Amino acid sequence: MMLLFELRAKVTSIYQKYDFWINLAFRFALLFIAYSRIKALLPYNATLSKTLVVLVLALVSAFLPSSLMVVVAAAYVSMQIMSKSMILAITVFALFMICYCFFLRFAPRQGSAMIAMPVMQSFGVPYALPLLMGLFSNLMSIVPVCCGVFAYYTILFVRKNIDALSQVNIVTEPMTIFTTVLDQLLKNPPMYVVMLIMTVVIVAVYFIRRINMDYAFEISIAVGTGVMMLGYIIADLKYDMGIKIAGMVVMSLISAGASLVILFFYRVLRYSAAEHVEFEDDDYYYYVKAIPKIKEGAPKRKEKKVIRRRRDGDSEDDDEEFEDTALGLIDYSNRAAESIKDAKTDASAEEEEDEDDEFGDIDDIRSFAKEHARRVAVREAENADGDAPVRAVTVAGGKSEPAQNVKPSAPAASKAVKAAPAAPAARPAAPAAKPAAPASRPVPIPLADDDDDDDEDEQVIYGYFGDAAEPKSGNADEADEDYL
Repeated sequence: MMLLFELRAKVTSIYQKYDFWINLAFRFALLFIAYSRIKALLPYNATLSKTLVVLVLALVSAFLPSSLMVVVAAAYVSMQIMSKSMILAITVFALFMICYCFFLRFAPRQGSAMIAMPVMQSFGVPYALPLLMGLFSNLMSIVPVCCGVFAYYTILFVRKNIDALSQVNIVTEPMTIFTTVLDQLLKNPPMYVVMLIMTVVIVAVYFIRRINMDYAFEISIAVGTGVMMLGYIIADLKYDMGIKIAGMVVMSLISAGASLVILFFYRVLRYSAAEHVEFEDDDYYYYVKAIPKIKEGAPKRKEKKVIRRRRDGDSEDDDEEFEDTALGLIDYSNRAAESIKDAKTDASAEEEEDEDDEFGDIDDIRSFAKEHARRVAVREAENADGDAPVRAVTVAGGKSEPAQNVKPSAPAASKAVKAAPAAPAARPAAPAAKPAAPASRPVPIPLADDDDDDDEDEQVIYGYFGDAAEPKSGNADEADEDYL
């Protein structure tokens, strides 16, 4: 059974992917068979009866809408008859146009059914079409089916009486052909009987498949087939239609089987899993029956079962308890692994953010310290009385000492180097996720030299990059020195 479901899934997927081309090929095949049957029943025009002409006509008609396909088929029949009798061809085309008006009013999109009905009747197997119309269409499908029956019996009448009708003088008796055709068609009981059988079958199948019960579609096919066989048997007994009862029964059963196959590819329901739901709103009380469809190819849930070897003295309850515990541990481990993975992801993202903030703070402090160091050096050079300016001081831990190899020769120079106030306490501790910044890290700041030839004068200033306290002195120079 699973192989059938897999085959159904493949066929339906192919049809859904190429539905336009498949429908086009079906219409082309139907039209080619229809024109070939018309050519076989009415072979009066040698040009239109050529296979190439029939093939091209079917190919062109396949791209036309359903309503235009019927007109082209009626015109083809009339042109075949025109080779024998002009007035008969006009009469037949007028009758077809009357049927076409009913068809266009009630079911303009079911032209394929109107063409398929005379084709299937010409082969003696008209039994599947009413079943399919009742299953997949509405009651308006009765109109194209009955019009197809009328077209088939009209073609049979023309084929049987065309030689006699073609001898009628069109000038003296122009209305004779028209009245004769209408007389013979309207007094044709087998045609009405077949129309009645088709109508009853479509109505029976349509209403039964709409009943709220399990397997309604399948039951409707069985009932429709039974009604159709019974109707043909009664009609043959009463009107001597020449129907072979055994062949009719066999073909009816084959048509029912074909309808079941088409229904299988169209829809498969799992009636054993049907659910009934009742709910209400302010205006209505609802009774809902939900039946799931059977679909092959859907992802199935995989379950792993932990099995241990039973020891002596263990019972089945112990095995069930062990299995439940193992499955619980597997579920817990899966959830724990997901939690650890999420925690690592959040921690790495927070680390990267904190690292960017730390490097940004150090770069800002470094650039600010460079600017103030340059300003202090310029002031020292201006206040010096001709001696070499003090080139470097080391400020760390709140203490200031003269740099090595520097000999101040004026009070102004010694005044320029003053002890900076004690550095404030270290920065407040960062949050737990943020690593602590290094304390009192001296960073070299290059200072430009006035004399390019004296390499000994090239010194550097080291500064403490912490949170500097606000200077207490009112002098701007001393304020800058206090900051450093």
